[in-house]
Amino acid sequence: MSRQVGFTLIELIMVVVILSIVSVLGGRFIVSTMTAYVEVEQRTTLLNYSHQAVEKMTRVLRTALPYSLRLTNNNQCLEFLPIISAGHYRNPVPDASNNAAASGAGRPLITAPYRLADSHTPLYMVIGAASADELYGAMTASLALVKSQTPTTVTLAAEKRWQRNSIAHRFFLVGSAQAFCLLNNELRFYQQQLLARDSVDIDADYILLAHNGRTTGDALFSISQANADRNVRIVVDIAFVQGNQRIDFNQEVVLRNVP
Repeated sequence: MSRQVGFTLIELIMVVVILSIVSVLGGRFIVSTMTAYVEVEQRTTLLNYSHQAVEKMTRVLRTALPYSLRLTNNNQCLEFLPIISAGHYRNPVPDASNNAAASGAGRPLITAPYRLADSHTPLYMVIGAASADELYGAMTASLALVKSQTPTTVTLAAEKRWQRNSIAHRFFLVGSAQAFCLLNNELRFYQQQLLARDSVDIDADYILLAHNGRTTGDALFSISQANADRNVRIVVDIAFVQGNQRIDFNQEVVLRNVP
């Protein structure tokens, strides 16, 4: 009579228990590995696009006219005038302290040769600005509309008596007002703003630089105002959040103040 060999019930139960434990441990390992991978991928993506947004903002702000910087829209926006070109004018311009004839469309302002980029057309000329109040609003004491220009002249659209002369007889040619704003957690770049407004027109067209932006402190932007002996320092405190990932930026931009 043959003897049959098999597993007992206890042995089967032990095998099932062991396999269950191995399955649970293996499943947790796979889940934790996938979770870590997803988090790394999210952070890498967040870092890449947020870094690009901050770099874009930094590059643009480096072209800003120092005295044109101003905070608007409850400090949610930083507005400025971008410098297109600059140079030196030959003779003193008419200002509040001299009796020179007002500059006008028929009398071009003679300058030293300066470079004018082909892809940019200046809208305004700035001379001797000492504050943003002289560059925005209905009456702009240190800014005038440009009619035409050559490498050695600038012709204004109307007669102009300036607030003051530049110490170094320096002028700036600038374009339309621009602004960076953090609105509805979106970092936006506005390019065509009117000088007569006292705030940024947030309903105008804009370029979306990044989603999920947050302020990290009391204000997104802080500005150390310029004077004759000090450069301008802009500090941007912004964070970008996606899921459980958060990246903080404390970016500093220094603008060389040349009166």
